[in-house]
Amino acid sequence: MNKLTPAGVWFALMAFAAPALAQFGPPPKTEYQADDNPWYVSPMFDWVLDRDGRNSHDGLGGSIFVGKFLDKHFAVELGYHHKYFGKSVGREWRENGAELSGLFFLSRKWPVQPYAILSADYVHTTRPDEAVPFDTEKNTGDNFAWAPGLGVEVPFTIFGYPMAFRADARERFLRVGSKLLVNTDRSTTANNDGLFQEPYLRFGLVIPICARHVVTAVPPPPPAPVRPAPAPAPVAAPPAAEETKFEDVHFPYNKSVLTDKAKASLDTDARSINSMVQKNSRTAVDVSGHTDWIGSDAYNQALSERRAQSVKDYLVRKGVDASRINTQAFGESKPIADNRTDEGRALNRRAEIRAH
Repeated sequence: MNKLTPAGVWFALMAFAAPALAQFGPPPKTEYQADDNPWYVSPMFDWVLDRDGRNSHDGLGGSIFVGKFLDKHFAVELGYHHKYFGKSVGREWRENGAELSGLFFLSRKWPVQPYAILSADYVHTTRPDEAVPFDTEKNTGDNFAWAPGLGVEVPFTIFGYPMAFRADARERFLRVGSKLLVNTDRSTTANNDGLFQEPYLRFGLVIPICARHVVTAVPPPPPAPVRPAPAPAPVAAPPAAEETKFEDVHFPYNKSVLTDKAKASLDTDARSINSMVQKNSRTAVDVSGHTDWIGSDAYNQALSERRAQSVKDYLVRKGVDASRINTQAFGESKPIADNRTDEGRALNRRAEIRAH
């Protein structure tokens, strides 16, 4: 247990220090937005504790993974790892191989995001011969291992780019062949059955691939105070215009492109709006964009803006004066159906059109 204590300390320090360190330096001049379910690269530091009779020092090394989030809870990743166990009572070991892992997240919207992980590992193990140079391999074996575990991700940004610190702890089960156990009997603690059950710690980064640059509007400076003008004489208010709500325009998942059905509906809407303008020159049109609840709040807000803009652009192409159309974006904040069902989410991926 004496070696597990520093491992736990490093785990806790890195989990909470990485986001804090990202706040130092100049403020970001650009911002980036990753997809809801991005591809990512994850470089990791590996630490395997000798707790089952290797008679060596703890194994240290590194790994690199390429992963993909399949939805808001699940991810899969494939990677390569390399580790070295330094000589202690017995002999040194070297490992390298490929690993396939599945990850399950409780929620990816929390500041600290816990996950469970299960990995299957192909391991090429080498025991270098003491009687020959270190780079000559004598005893080798190809084996398989599996390792369940738990971990956390802590999102943060560096100069506007989204990243995450990641750390997990696993219990690895690895069985090696008999020839790799030669000369391990120098100690009564040596493993002689070939099944190694070892604590396995990893920590590193998660870096999304191809995050998009997001242009954010800079708020204008507050206007200078001016002396209020005298209030004009009250005039009779014009009668309130009657509001007309048109059929909602629906969008495919994570899209802002209009479907053929949506275009056909908007053709009819444009003719109605132009007819209203001929009767009342003050006619105005409000277009509001909405999304379902899948994805981050910031991403859904931007997606709803693009949906509202797509509808406005199409109405303008059909003859509606652009100066009459106002767009608003509400992200996922105003659902009209249950986001827990496919049907409800389809209804929430919409743009609403009102003329008054």
